[in-house]
Amino acid sequence: MKIRLRLFASLQKWIPENPVEAEVPEGITLRDFLRDQGIPEASVAICIRNGDKLAGLDAPLIDGDYLELFPLIGGG
Repeated sequence: MKIRLRLFASLQKWIPENPVEAEVPEGITLRDFLRDQGIPEASVAICIRNGDKLAGLDAPLIDGDYLELFPLIGGG
């Protein structure tokens, strides 16, 4: 199955070509996908799924998902 992924801000260093389409096996979770891509899950603060829903790391991915990942943002 295929998903689309877009990384924002400091997360882009793991997959610079944004957005990217990826083939993933059925039943894979977002946590599994991050691990497979070498993206530390602690670096991901927010995941928006298909433009309007927050997704947890243990959410199983579905064919056609569009995921937008955002890091923690600091400021002062």
